[in-house]
Formats: sequence, structure tokens, C-alpha cells
Amino acid sequence: MWHGSKNLGKKIVQASQKKSCKSLVTWTKDICNHFWFCAKTASTFNDFFDIRNADGEVEYKRLFNKKSRQWRLYALRVEKDYAYIELQRAILQCRISSGKGMPKKMPQRHDDPLLAYGLLPAVPRPPKEELLQTQVSRGIGKEVQK
Repeated sequence: MWHGSKNLGKKIVQASQKKSCKSLVTWTKDICNHFWFCAKTASTFNDFFDIRNADGEVEYKRLFNKKSRQWRLYALRVEKDYAYIELQRAILQCRISSGKGMPKKMPQRHDDPLLAYGLLPAVPRPPKEELLQTQVSRGIGKEVQK
């Protein structure tokens, strides 16, 4: 744990060398102390990396999906489930055996606005509470619970 705390302190000091992050230096000791506290109170590896905040609620992040042009909500860290791999294998096998094969990637045009401006969401970012109420979890078919 000592090495982890030492490396964390070094990384914070290194990041604080940037002009916009100079205030990080004053927080270095507090952040390292919090790292030690988390390591001391956690009984397992998963406890150490728990995604719940101080209130015991799961923390979410909003991301814009450019294909569907919608905002989605994702839990910051969850246990991984690899059950989807069988479905991917079946889809891939179906595509290969269909005779059409896999879709080919289209080259980007030189006047494409994405090259100049990047991703600009066409839909304003909704509040997290609204996304929690509307988002349906894939495969379960029920609304996401708080």
C-alpha cells in the first residue's frame, strides 16, 4: 500500500505541473490520506474499488451516443458479465455464413464537418435523474432503479 500511495502522490505532483492544475499540489497530502483510509477500511479488493458514494448510491456518468443521437447513462464501475460473448459469436457466424460477409468501412470525405469540429451533440444534456427514469436496461426490460 505504501508504494501505491507514493506513486499516487508522484502522479498528482506531476499533473500539478500543468498551469491549469497548479491547485492540485495543495490537495496531494489529503488525497494520499484518503487513499490510505480506503485501503484500511476495505475488507476485499472489490470493496476498495466500490462505485458507491458516501450516501451509498451508485454513481452514473452521462455519455452522448452519436449513432442514436441520445444521451445514455452508465454506471461508473460494475462487475463484468461476459454472457454477451455467445450472442456475438452467433451473430458473427451468421454474417460469415450468409455470403455477404462483414460490412466495409467507408472512407471519410475531406469536407466532413466531423473532421473540423468533432462530435457536437444535437440534443442538450438532460439531468441524470431524468435519464435514470427513462433508461431501460438491455436484456432485462425494466427501468433502472435508483
